[in-house]
Amino acid sequence: MLSPWGSFEDEKLVGIIATRSEGSHIALFFVERSYQNRGIGRSLWNAVIETSCAKEITVHSSIYAKGIYENFGFLQNGELCADDGIQYIPMIYNVLIQRLQDKDDKKAYAFARKIDAASAASDEYYPYFEDFLGLTGSRNSFVRTRGFILCCAQAKWDSQGKLQEALPVLMRLLHDAKPTVVRQCLAALHEVALYRPELCEPILAEVKSIDLSEYKDSIAPLIKKDIDELMKVLE
Repeated sequence: MLSPWGSFEDEKLVGIIATRSEGSHIALFFVERSYQNRGIGRSLWNAVIETSCAKEITVHSSIYAKGIYENFGFLQNGELCADDGIQYIPMIYNVLIQRLQDKDDKKAYAFARKIDAASAASDEYYPYFEDFLGLTGSRNSFVRTRGFILCCAQAKWDSQGKLQEALPVLMRLLHDAKPTVVRQCLAALHEVALYRPELCEPILAEVKSIDLSEYKDSIAPLIKKDIDELMKVLE
């Protein structure tokens, strides 16, 4: 069953997008040529991602439309394919990761809080650990902090040892140039210490190596307090 959204000028339909499989696949996307480059396609796409409950959205893109979908945040997800002689490029949009990087920081923060809370109750988001880890390399300090926090939030469900493997990458944020990043990461590590005690020793060693002289005199005491609180748990 298709779920469509349309764009109209007066009573004329000038653009349409439709999804199927509970919003996880774009089955139809079209904007009349004379109405292109007016933001209609972007508005239709925004309607999809704001209402879809899917964690990933796929599309079979034509070769011509590949760049358009890339501008929306899609990534190629396979080689050029053909169905009944019609060529297409499989592409995928990671809803979770894109929403965590939303330009509207309030929306992204609220969504991250929602994932964090859900992770306390179930392992629903554990399969996305590597995606969260990828966010820690962002140039945006808010984004990399979200990635770190959400990785730590999976500690309770980390039966595959992903945190231990990712520890060298995560520990870099304990020396971040942004003191707010360091403070939030130190707080997030309390959960790791609780559920993954085998990681306490390497984390403790890294925490002890934090150079407080890198931060302003007004901030360094706050970071020192955060360090002391975490060390009590780690030791």
